[in-house]
Amino acid sequence: DQEREVLVTRARIDPHEPEIFRRLIEIDQTRADDEAIRNSCLALLHIHPNSQSVLETLATCAEHLESHQEAIDALESLLALDPLDPAEVHYRLANAYRNQQQGGEMAKRHCLMALEESPRYEKALRLLLELQ
Repeated sequence: DQEREVLVTRARIDPHEPEIFRRLIEIDQTRADDEAIRNSCLALLHIHPNSQSVLETLATCAEHLESHQEAIDALESLLALDPLDPAEVHYRLANAYRNQQQGGEMAKRHCLMALEESPRYEKALRLLLELQ
């Protein structure tokens, strides 16, 4: 807790130091504080906007917080950076669009894109059946 307090203070003084925010993310992940992780990720993305790991972490937090549009934005950005597992990102995007209520067509589209990347992706197949 003391380390976190010191890091938060340092972040206020020097908001351009990425290592402060990376360490805050680590600490908050052990505490399962999704809101704090989200805030640190957003601050870190202002410094390094093309960080795949930070976008991944932000998307996960947004999913946990049920902030569907924020998850969609993070996952779309992640897709633009050519992730290692595009099928998983498309699947997560399909879920986020489905949960957003008005994104049925986009959910179906990303589900099909996940299956295009990995035709035997069981979770994507199940989701596609749900969307039908």
